[in-house]
Formats: sequence, C-alpha cells, structure tokens
Amino acid sequence: MAYYPQYGLDYNPEQNVPRTKTVTLNFKRQEILDDLKQYSFVIGDILNTNDEHARHQIQDIAEDGNIDRVTRVMNLCMAECREILFPYTKENVDVSELRTNALEAVEEYNIEMLVPDDFSSTTVTLLEQLIHEFIVARIMADWMSITNKQETATWLEKADDALTKIRRCKNKRTGRIRRKMHPFP
Repeated sequence: MAYYPQYGLDYNPEQNVPRTKTVTLNFKRQEILDDLKQYSFVIGDILNTNDEHARHQIQDIAEDGNIDRVTRVMNLCMAECREILFPYTKENVDVSELRTNALEAVEEYNIEMLVPDDFSSTTVTLLEQLIHEFIVARIMADWMSITNKQETATWLEKADDALTKIRRCKNKRTGRIRRKMHPFP
C-alpha cells in the first residue's frame, strides 16, 4: 500500500481503486433553529419568575435581533466539528486563499468526509446525530450565558458530552489493525 495525495488515504494499485469512500453529513439550518426554539420556549415557560421580559429574552433565541449571534455560534460549531474530524475532513489550502469574517447564514451545512472502505454506516449515523446535538447544546449554552446564567452549565455539559462522543466515534475502527513487526521498511 502506498499513500496517494489525490485520494487522501491508502490506495491499492493492483485493484486500481481507492480504499476510501466519501460521506457527506448534511445539517439543515432550519431544523437546528427549530430545536433551539423548542428548548428555549420550555426553559422560558418553566422559568420561576413573573418577569415577562426575562422570559421572552430566553424564548426569542431565533428572532431577528438575535439570529446573528446564533448564526455565528452555529458557524463556529460547524468549523469545530470539521476540525475534530480532521483525519476524514482534511482539505488543502488554496495557493491564494482569502478569508473574510463576514457573517454568512447558509440553509444547509455540509461536512464531507473521506472515510476508509470499512467505515461503518452506523458510526456515520451516530456522528450525524451527535454533531446535531453538539451544535444545539453549544448554541443553547451561549444563549443561556447571555439570558439565563443558571442554565449555562447544564448546556455546556451536554455539549462537552456530545463532543467527547464525537471524538470516540472518530477513533473507532472496524476490522483488524495490522502493525509491522519493524518500524522501518
């Protein structure tokens, strides 16, 4: 086996086929926003106060004046997930790449991964669910840090738990691992 940069992982020249597959995880912005609205509504509804202003501040997570903050954190979460899945998401930097810090709200977020042939479909499903949960929990933690500090720790704990599980999924392997007897060829 040899490493071929155009395929990213091992390539078997005898079979003339890459030993990898491309998997794309797709996250719809509206589904994430719907989860955020539901959680924030419940938290605001059970808030132990008669202060309607405090209640609506929590519940208005996806309203016009607040959505920019949610978008920034959502973009950050997606970048963080791509980085955590680095062995599978590596992308080369262009010769002349220009980045701007402009706020960009996309309707769908994609994480494209180049995974080994024997990567499990169940692991991909679990990764998809965990990433969604991480994004929602991370945004909720950020929002609660602004509107209801008592809830922040709960959501940070949920986000950290999902992140730990994502890292575990990344490190799972199927099949045998063959190690050479000698470290040098």
